[in-house]
Amino acid sequence: MDKKLREKGLVIIGAECQRSSNDKIKQVTDNAKVEFTITKGVSGPMKVRGIPVALVFDTKGKLIYKGHSSDNNFERTVKKALKDVVLEDEKASKTPEKSNQPLIAQRAWTNSEGKSITASVTQVNGKEVTFKLRNLKVVKYQLSKLSEADQTLIKQAVEDAAKETAEAE
Repeated sequence: MDKKLREKGLVIIGAECQRSSNDKIKQVTDNAKVEFTITKGVSGPMKVRGIPVALVFDTKGKLIYKGHSSDNNFERTVKKALKDVVLEDEKASKTPEKSNQPLIAQRAWTNSEGKSITASVTQVNGKEVTFKLRNLKVVKYQLSKLSEADQTLIKQAVEDAAKETAEAE
């Protein structure tokens, strides 16, 4: 469901609540080819019995479903909740003067510690870069925390975009 509906705005967060080790969580998520975020050590304010349990919240944060993910009502509830969602990309495409093209297309980015994410760059604001992840989540990140090569690439893209804008005017 994550892969099928993420472009419609679905965000899935897996909640691990059994105190599993990081290695065990990674093993399970790798085997299941999970690409969404897993949060470890989840507790309260909502009590759940039995696992797995699916909780669906609408865009205002209201709980609209609680039950098992294999229940027919689960998928119906998710699709109904997504029906009225208008994503930022959709808003931009309805506004002719805004381009919904990223500054840099989706690729792997590496930080100074060697960790990587796959995302596109949608904006650079001073020393902060805005990434759009594959699941459409938008994340702001300090440019200085990226590898030197990635910093150079982003700075060059900003310069190129500024030149194109100046030439178009």
